Amino acid sequence: MAETVPEPGKWPPVARALERLSAGRRAHVARVAAWMAAWAARSGQDPEAAALAAWAHDLAREWAPAALLAEAARLGWQPDAWETEAPVLLHGPVAAAWLQEWGLGGPAVQEAVRFHTTAAPGVGLLAQALYVADAVEPGRRYSGRGALERLALHDLGQGYRAVLEASAAFYRRRGVRLHPRTLAALAAAGEAEGGRETIERTQRAVRPAGDAAEEWAQLAAATALRHKGEDVRILDMRPVTLVADFFVIVSGRTALQVAALADHIEEALDAAGAHKLARSGQGRAEWVLLDYGSVVVHIFTEAERRYYDLERLWGDAPRLEVAEEPETRN
Repeated sequence: MAETVPEPGKWPPVARALERLSAGRRAHVARVAAWMAAWAARSGQDPEAAALAAWAHDLAREWAPAALLAEAARLGWQPDAWETEAPVLLHGPVAAAWLQEWGLGGPAVQEAVRFHTTAAPGVGLLAQALYVADAVEPGRRYSGRGALERLALHDLGQGYRAVLEASAAFYRRRGVRLHPRTLAALAAAGEAEGGRETIERTQRAVRPAGDAAEEWAQLAAATALRHKGEDVRILDMRPVTLVADFFVIVSGRTALQVAALADHIEEALDAAGAHKLARSGQGRAEWVLLDYGSVVVHIFTEAERRYYDLERLWGDAPRLEVAEEPETRN
């Protein structure tokens, strides 16, 4: 990530607060700022807003619990039961309130800082990016971090959902109760992708009844095989994540074939009545993603597939046998 990162000195109150953090915490914040700069450059977002959110997100992270509770009270933030039990959760709301006191950052920056630890339903792109950056910056050490990072840089919505799921699984394994905002964000990210007006409308549009989702996955796989796609896999995601019901993963020999495979699969699924939420990656065509909500199709060049390694990231997902000529509903 070689993008230029705006320095915190642009915002003197933030720079002064950063100086009071430990060296390790400052290093983490700098890595988050570098990640946010890369994301902003790739997605055409405001680099200064991305940088300010990154530099500010952990300003209160090293405050003692009693001090966080007192500062939240001073700033007018009423802690909920989870924040009272674990005051460290207040470091985001406190830092966001500081930005407001200092007259720095607009609502999007303050929202991102406020919810970077718990996430929240309905947050904007900047908040989603900061939540991801805090989890996947290169200083984090856990299996699958790199794959999550690359996924988020390629498609923030998919990456955000995947990081939410991975974080929730991590805390559940340790018996930690998830904050209600996190649970609500999980539900919203899993069910309301694509800007649907309501969760119910999304469920009708992209969560088909019965076996239709599996039929769509089989249709996508069979179409890929018919058009010389290679190493076609179907992953059953239902036991492991809310991201989707099925992933279909396909390789093409060249970027030209990847784009052509995507066109053929999209045409077949559209004809079967599947509702497409998004198509991304068309520019470079080394990875094209077709998002049908319940079914997500990933078409890669061989090199890109090895690099992103989704099969390893979702190694716990059962594999389905690919039927070359699936039956589809009229």
